Amino acid sequence: MEDSDRIARFKKVAAMDPSSETTLFGLGQAYLEESRLEEAAQAFYKVIELKSDYTAAYYTLSTVLDKLDRKEELVKVLEAGVRIGDKTGDHIPTQKMRAKLHRLQKGIAAGSSDE
Repeated sequence: MEDSDRIARFKKVAAMDPSSETTLFGLGQAYLEESRLEEAAQAFYKVIELKSDYTAAYYTLSTVLDKLDRKEELVKVLEAGVRIGDKTGDHIPTQKMRAKLHRLQKGIAAGSSDE
């Protein structure tokens, strides 16, 4: 798949500074917007690897994992993101992750009672 201009620009900047979590977050966003979900997930995991308290990366990664239907992984990312968000006081993404986690857990509980 050929890269869009936007992705190509982010990749170029990321190549110059591979430790820039902000650039990698932007690259992940660009991949997500183009529905290149596996590449988006890889970019957001790299952001978290570089800056483990980047709550927006956990939240956006959770969106990608949800689209990929990787529920177990999604729950782990949300739980980690909520823990980090509670420590950093980053309220908005933390509240969104907590709500998403709650909905998932309700869905899982409802699904298991149907069996």
